[in-house]
Amino acid sequence: MRYRRYIFLTVTLAIILQLCNVTSALADECDTVVVVVAKENPITDISLKQLRHLYTGETITFAGNTRIELMEHACCFDFFYQTVLQKTIGQVRKFWLRNIFSSRDCIPPVLFKESGKLLSRIIDNKGAIGFLPISDITDVIKVISIDGKQPIDSGYVLINCIESSEEE
Repeated sequence: MRYRRYIFLTVTLAIILQLCNVTSALADECDTVVVVVAKENPITDISLKQLRHLYTGETITFAGNTRIELMEHACCFDFFYQTVLQKTIGQVRKFWLRNIFSSRDCIPPVLFKESGKLLSRIIDNKGAIGFLPISDITDVIKVISIDGKQPIDSGYVLINCIESSEEE
């Protein structure tokens, strides 16, 4: 049993370290980031505080004791973590490494480089929650509001405003 745990931790560490090398060069492609769940998931709104608790492993189940599976999209994880957790991606990865090795009962987010794969995983898992660019959403998943605001509402927290360098 101890050997299995060692192998699991070693493999997990290797995966996380590899993910740390994923560049955020794709970040410029994201304008608005949305949080999504499976249509069967009863959640329709989440507070920013609850979102922080999910992505820090403080909350590991939804109501009804459904285990949460966290997802992240490579093109917008920098912006998401800066906005939601006020941490850089490096700080987030280190945080999850500490949690894994401290034997906490939480699992780090699964990284996806392609929206289609992330969406497929969410569709297949009622406990999955993830974030991706608004341009990649489809009608097979549910976009949830944050603090009662949808992505089209003024004050939605996950709008990445890129300043224009053009003169007026």
